[in-house]
Amino acid sequence: MQSIARLGRSGAAFGRFQQKRTTTILCVRKGDKVVIMGDRQVTLGDKYVAKASTKKLRRAGDSVLCGFAGSTADAMTLLEKLEAKLTEFPGQLLRACVELAKEWRGDKSMRQLNASLIVANDSESLEIDGLGNVITPEEDGVLAIGSGGLLAKAAARALVDIEGMDAEAICRKSMTIATSIDVMSNNDYNIDFLEKKNDDGKKDKEPETRVEPKITETPASESTGSTATDKKTKNDKKAGGDIYDRIVMC
Repeated sequence: MQSIARLGRSGAAFGRFQQKRTTTILCVRKGDKVVIMGDRQVTLGDKYVAKASTKKLRRAGDSVLCGFAGSTADAMTLLEKLEAKLTEFPGQLLRACVELAKEWRGDKSMRQLNASLIVANDSESLEIDGLGNVITPEEDGVLAIGSGGLLAKAAARALVDIEGMDAEAICRKSMTIATSIDVMSNNDYNIDFLEKKNDDGKKDKEPETRVEPKITETPASESTGSTATDKKTKNDKKAGGDIYDRIVMC
């Protein structure tokens, strides 16, 4: 009986962490741009839509994008903790996330927080959950969480290698596919993005294309003919002028 009781307690704890996140958050990194996108629906249980226009994306400072799935109050608490870690370890997103995961897993009060996070800056993307995991994406640069996360991730991974589709286009198409299947997410989205900067702190720009003016050269034969014609015209005018002067004088 004691072993069954222990199993029941551990199963309850596992079930708490495995609670459904009724939302879809997708993060795609391609080229020098990272885009994070989330739906706006809030549900109560499995039956009711409480709100269809909430915002599930935030920024930690100006350089870190955050998207959350799960309880709103718990997610806001985790974002505040993340901002504190980023202040403690400036410019070290991975270190800050690992420290947050350690505190989240080790602190008894924080262990009850029910949410998952995706965070990204201009160079790396990470997923953090309540089990102490800090997950980096595969080489394709795609992360997703929530009830529709696997659907959105599968769609994004299928589209990421298509030439001509940037990170935002991939996000929009993948979210459209996922939310058309997942009943816990709607087709109203929030989107945010960052672009990688160069060493000068400025966004990379494409080199300017200059159009040089065309210079048309006149062939020597045409030039000679034109000069001869001009001389003949001047001589005719001069002869005509002399005749006019003689007539006037007479």
